[in-house]
Amino acid sequence: MQLTKRHTYLLILFAVIAAMYSVRATAQDKTGYIDLQLLLRSMPEAKQAYASLQQYEKSLNSQGQLLLDDYTKKLRALNKPVQPLSDSVKLSLMQEIAAAQERMEHYQEEVTEKVSQKEQELTAPLVEKAQQAIQAVANEQGYTTVLNNVREVLLVKPAGDDLLPAVRRKLGIAATAVTPKAAPKPASKAAPTAPKAKGGR
Repeated sequence: MQLTKRHTYLLILFAVIAAMYSVRATAQDKTGYIDLQLLLRSMPEAKQAYASLQQYEKSLNSQGQLLLDDYTKKLRALNKPVQPLSDSVKLSLMQEIAAAQERMEHYQEEVTEKVSQKEQELTAPLVEKAQQAIQAVANEQGYTTVLNNVREVLLVKPAGDDLLPAVRRKLGIAATAVTPKAAPKPASKAAPTAPKAKGGR
């Protein structure tokens, strides 16, 4: 039985569609992984960002030290007075100590928030540059899915390739690049509790 032109066209069309689905299925199975945190720390710009963040946090802590000194001074005046204190003076000092403690606690919260915002500000350009490099490598090598290789998140994962070496080469980073440690979090020690006035009526 001879095939008509219409039959021939349909067979070719079905063959092309089948090939397209086959290629698409193969591409979807190509998954890559990358440790984004390690990549960011190995970027040359990370060293300057880390130093800037440390300097910023240091300046905030120096302002906090002034609050701590004021608190300590008032605490010493209550616990080790130069001369006996009247109940009214003790009560006044306790109120000042409580207010100073509250200022310290508020400032600690403010420091934590400011450092977090500064860190995001400094790392945003690095993240964008890293994502562009990852996208470029994925396009060049035919990856349609690239996952951040975080052990705490990816407990079970499909087979895939580590793209870190390729992305590092794309960014011109040596494999043995020295990476700074993660920026330390601001201290959040609780301020000492204001003591009760000794003695009384």
